Amino acid sequence: NRQNIGGGATQHQGFEVEYLWQISDDWRFSGNATWQRHTYESDLAIANVSIKGNRIDTSPNQLYGAQLLWNASADVSAELSWQYLSDYFLDPENTVIYDGHSLLDFTLRYAISDNVSAKINIFNITDEDYAERADYAFNDYRYFIGQPRRIFVSLNWKL
Repeated sequence: NRQNIGGGATQHQGFEVEYLWQISDDWRFSGNATWQRHTYESDLAIANVSIKGNRIDTSPNQLYGAQLLWNASADVSAELSWQYLSDYFLDPENTVIYDGHSLLDFTLRYAISDNVSAKINIFNITDEDYAERADYAFNDYRYFIGQPRRIFVSLNWKL
C-alpha cells in the first residue's frame, strides 16, 4: 500500500567470505559466499498477525558465486560464472516462499590487435526462469521477471 511505517526495529546479522585461487598461470578460480539473517524485532502495522522474530520478506539467507577464468593465450580468455540466490519469504507473515535460483554466464574475450578487441557474453546460459525480485502483495504473487538467455557481442576500439 506504499506505506512508510516508522518506529520499527529490525536485526541484521551476516557473514561474508571471498576466495581467490590462482590455480596456474592460465587458470584462476574465485568464489564468494554470504550467509545472512534479517528479522523483524517488533510488531509493525504491516500484517494482521505478529511478525516479531520473522525473517524480513524478500531477504534471502544465502548468496553464492563462483568464477572460473582461463587465459588460453595473451589474446584469448574465457570465463564461466555461476550465481546462486537462496529461497526467501515473500510476505512479512512468512507464509509464502520464492524458491531461489541459479544462473550461469559465459564470457569469451579476444584481443584482435593492441587497439581492437572483441567480446561475446552469454547470460543465463540455461535459460532459467527466475525473478529479479518477488513478493506477495494485494493477495497475489508479484514477480519482477529476470532476463531470459541473451547474447551480446561487442567490438572495442581504443584510440
